[in-house]
Amino acid sequence: MQCINNSRMKCLLYTFIETLSLAIVLSDNPYDILGIEKYATAQDIRKTYKHLARIWHPDKNEHPEATKVFVKMKQAYELLSDAERRRMFDQYGVYNTKFHSPAPKSYVLKNQASSDRFENFFGKQFIFDNDISFFHKMSITMNNFEMKLVPRSKNTPCILIFYNDWCFRCMRLIDTFKKLIETLERLGIYVAAVNSAHEQLLVKRTGVIDIPSLIVVLEGYSYIYRGNISKLAMVEEFIRKKIPHTVAKKIYDENVDLFLGGWIDNRVRALFFQPRNRTRLRYLISAYNFYHRVAFGFVQLNNTKTGLVQNRYGVDPMLDTLLIFNEDIGRPLEMISMPEIPVQTLNKIISLNQYLMLPRLSSQQVMEDICPAGWNQLQKCLCVILITENSNSYNYAYTAFKTIARQTEYSMKKVRFAYMFKNLEDEHAQTIIDRWFSKLKYVCEYLIENLETEHILAILSLAGTIFFMIGVGYIMVYFVRAEEKNLKVSGHLEGNGKLMIQTRSTQELKLHELRAEKYNGMVRLLNPGCRTIILVTDFKTRSKLIPLFHKAVWPYRKSKTLLFGHMLIEKGLVWYSELLKLSLNESTTLNINPRNCVGTVIALNGHRKYFCMYHAKHPETNRDKKSLAKFTKNTFKDVSDAEISTLVGVEPIHLLEENLLDGLSNWLDRLFEGSTHRYYINYWPEFPMK
Repeated sequence: MQCINNSRMKCLLYTFIETLSLAIVLSDNPYDILGIEKYATAQDIRKTYKHLARIWHPDKNEHPEATKVFVKMKQAYELLSDAERRRMFDQYGVYNTKFHSPAPKSYVLKNQASSDRFENFFGKQFIFDNDISFFHKMSITMNNFEMKLVPRSKNTPCILIFYNDWCFRCMRLIDTFKKLIETLERLGIYVAAVNSAHEQLLVKRTGVIDIPSLIVVLEGYSYIYRGNISKLAMVEEFIRKKIPHTVAKKIYDENVDLFLGGWIDNRVRALFFQPRNRTRLRYLISAYNFYHRVAFGFVQLNNTKTGLVQNRYGVDPMLDTLLIFNEDIGRPLEMISMPEIPVQTLNKIISLNQYLMLPRLSSQQVMEDICPAGWNQLQKCLCVILITENSNSYNYAYTAFKTIARQTEYSMKKVRFAYMFKNLEDEHAQTIIDRWFSKLKYVCEYLIENLETEHILAILSLAGTIFFMIGVGYIMVYFVRAEEKNLKVSGHLEGNGKLMIQTRSTQELKLHELRAEKYNGMVRLLNPGCRTIILVTDFKTRSKLIPLFHKAVWPYRKSKTLLFGHMLIEKGLVWYSELLKLSLNESTTLNINPRNCVGTVIALNGHRKYFCMYHAKHPETNRDKKSLAKFTKNTFKDVSDAEISTLVGVEPIHLLEENLLDGLSNWLDRLFEGSTHRYYINYWPEFPMK
């Protein structure tokens, strides 16, 4: 800054201001911007800000950097005056906002008041963070998940971070996610992000509820991490628990030879030696990555049970060591020892030695890896394959071919030897049982992780109820069988286990008594096509006639259009007399003998308002309808007729009570054929209350 035509003091002041403004603009630390210590109180922060604001306000300071300095001081004051934001900055270095380049001076002065009102209305944390683009760069879609990530998860653990553009917690944890992703990628874990607002199907597929969420995908299955995302150790422990335990086998002196000699599974053997009880996560991930081609064993150094193995291969007890064996358990094919083997080095060594000296072509993928079909390769190789059978009788051919492969003068880059069984099958494909077992295991793990105390209590209550019902049912079955046994002894149960006809009839066909309270339901309110068949009895003959009536109507018990019942003539004589009078269309009073009405059966059609009548002496048999109608009218006028004598007080020809319903079965056949005479009425008479 030039000092021409200015006093020396003013020049020095401008120089100091310019230097201070440059320091403030270049700094992102709010404490440095305000020039205060980290332990400053809220009162000190406010006092310092007011003092600096009076100096650097654009209306009072003509310095060209005054606007920038003022904006940055204001943002620093807003951060430190908010206790929550200050705590997040002190603990994690999270700003929740970036100090953007300031707007032009005129814009700041004009819109300062409106900006303050906006922040007061929505809150000081309603500030967007441009770093949300960090998630955008690694976002995937549902199609990428299905086509790329799921197949990749079969040999590489995958992490999905679910976020949203409007998720302020996602913005606040961006630095945490960056550190997390950097650490996980060093371990060999693939990390991607999913925008939950755009990929709703993927959210439902994985079962995500909260945002942000972290999902671990292994073998195509999704596992939701419910711990603290900021705790890297907890995330690593969650991933460790989800890796199948079969990828790592504990090796001791007693089982090392059995492990190294198991070449029948067509896999190379690898031993990890480490001076600790717990295997490093990076080693487990590498073992998971090459699980189908390499069998991994983990040996704990400085253990009395592994001393012979350490001495046999001369392993340093203070270093991590990897040994790779290729069909020769006496001498390892590769060996590497380091305090901590990097993932890149580990994967490179294993990938170069993942096939046996004489591998078996166990799948199409293995064949393509060993015998590539690319014609444009600069260095082509010759693939020699022995076709044999999985039988001991062909061991001599396998042994001779293996000897040739070992003694060949050509390197594996030029000539590769392999063998295959006659019927090539994909030995790595999961069977139906394995797939069902994997799904069952996933369901069990999901339930264990997501069930809470109240859910467990509800399940236990439901299980207890079910077992209680089963126990009660068993007890009831026991008593039923005991009752059946007693009935057999007493003769009330047939040999085939069925009750006698009287007992069975009572249980399966119910007869309703026609009374005043049931009259509407049994007669007047019947649905179209339904009929009620009533037996007329008295107190004396009821016990004899009802069983006979029950037996006659038993074949029709399954019909849903029929309702069966009985009526005491002592209670329904007035109704019965009115019914007969309405059918004659006359107002004469009938003098009916109740005793002679016993054994009559009436079929009532409530909707169509007609009835059909059966009596042992009824003359409708063998007569046509016209003559029957004429006969009915004349007989009720002629008391000398046998039929009228049955209904009115003239002495009839006597019948035994047990013979009154002998012709009921034939009459029922004619009734359902529609050949019986129908007596139509205009309305249904009232049934007496008493």
